[in-house]
Amino acid sequence: KFPSLCGVMGTPYLSKKLCNLLIKTLKEALPSVSEKVNRQLEDHQNLLKELGPEITDKKLEVMNLVMKFNSNLRDSFSGMLTTQETKKTKKTEVRDGVKLPVTVTLFYSAGSKLKDAIERHMAQLDEINIEESLKNIDQQISASCGYQPPLFVADSVFSRIVSEKIKSLDEPVMAVINAARETIDRVIKDIGSSTFVRFPTLEAEVVMYARQEVQAKVEQVQDFMKQFLAIQQGYINTSNPEFDERYTIASSLFKDDNTTAASFSQSSNGRKRRKLEEREVELMVKLVVNYFDITRKMVKDSLHKAIIRTMVLDLTETCNITILSQVLQTEAESLLCETQDLDIRRNHSKKMIETLTKAIRVMSNIGYR
Repeated sequence: KFPSLCGVMGTPYLSKKLCNLLIKTLKEALPSVSEKVNRQLEDHQNLLKELGPEITDKKLEVMNLVMKFNSNLRDSFSGMLTTQETKKTKKTEVRDGVKLPVTVTLFYSAGSKLKDAIERHMAQLDEINIEESLKNIDQQISASCGYQPPLFVADSVFSRIVSEKIKSLDEPVMAVINAARETIDRVIKDIGSSTFVRFPTLEAEVVMYARQEVQAKVEQVQDFMKQFLAIQQGYINTSNPEFDERYTIASSLFKDDNTTAASFSQSSNGRKRRKLEEREVELMVKLVVNYFDITRKMVKDSLHKAIIRTMVLDLTETCNITILSQVLQTEAESLLCETQDLDIRRNHSKKMIETLTKAIRVMSNIGYR
């Protein structure tokens, strides 16, 4: 029997048998292993893409990144940029033993955020109620007339009272401007974080210079609004086309035959005097409120236009040149300095890609056997 069994016995046969068994086992496990290796290869390729390639011309890279930042900033306000490409986050997920950063996609429009902030703080202007402060207006009318009886509305009193009420708009107007600046600062920070993921030093420089430019635009808007409010306080234009209620109220108030100035001067009845004075006060209150509402509407319109024109449109037009002129004074080498962690991760991903590529090549050879 031995001659018939010698072909299936011995070391050569065992070696061949085990080799075939190993190949069979590998072929059975090959689909799942291949899928796992391909997935790891894709993850490392994506990670290497996020980390970015090594930079040769660093000055050109700085210029390109600054221009990209300004373009993203402009598009975010216009509504054309609704997502951030990447956002730095401390969150990570482990996939097949590889720790990968989680990509966060944010859907938002900087223009809508700014609009909401302006409208939310602009409501403070609408909440100003001057009628409560006009309760002692009769005293101001009497004081302005001296020893003369207050028969008619004194223009000087009207102008002085309206000017004082317009001054109450100063604080809420500045609050709206500051709210707009805070919103723009947050947008600049978000755009900077997404644009300069690899270069925190460059991000800090660009964000600093961009915020300095915003501050300059804020000061321009503040100066404009202070001058605008000063003009409104300095001259009360009762010939304003919208201020027609003054005449309708006056005509309706003094249309009674027995309530004229002549009849009042000839009458010794104190009740008629008080009635006329009450109508005088009522007229003044309505006129002041009416004129204040007209002025408030003009202030809100001018404020909104000034913020958008100066702090958004002018900013995006001049920001690129201003930042480049400041940034290029610094050595590009120091601006594009990456953290040691990024360099380690990039080298690790390169080695893993090389190893996984060889593994895929070996598995493909096994599959053909």
